[in-house]
Amino acid sequence: MNKLILFKSIIASLAITVIGFCIPYDENNVIKNETTGIEVDSKEFLKEYSENHNNADKKYLYQTVLVKGEINSCTAFSRGLNIELNAGNELETVTCSLDYDQINSETNLNRGQKVFIKGRCGGYRFKEWLGLKNISIVECTLQQNWDQTNMLK
Repeated sequence: MNKLILFKSIIASLAITVIGFCIPYDENNVIKNETTGIEVDSKEFLKEYSENHNNADKKYLYQTVLVKGEINSCTAFSRGLNIELNAGNELETVTCSLDYDQINSETNLNRGQKVFIKGRCGGYRFKEWLGLKNISIVECTLQQNWDQTNMLK
């Protein structure tokens, strides 16, 4: 009798594990539906990281943030777009990675356009010898154009 209960428990555990791996999980939808706890302008974001990397990591790293900024450039990659938000000059940027399925086909993204992008802070990179400063935002969703709203939601 104990062997039968043990066997059924093992089978049930295996079935639950297999089902768990088969259910599609979309991290971007999790981010899209999360309420944003941290709202920040791209220039202020980079300034905080430049002034004190460790304090900024404690505040932002792996947290969901809503970054507002002006598009500096858009670069296509195999699964989506990297949007660089201006954070001071050409060498200081906030890079946001969006999957193509997170972008409406009618969305027009242009240099100089002001946008809100929600995502998870992936960290800060500083290349002293080149003067490059970059914050990486991953699992991003484009929220809306800056001009369409007066307040962040």
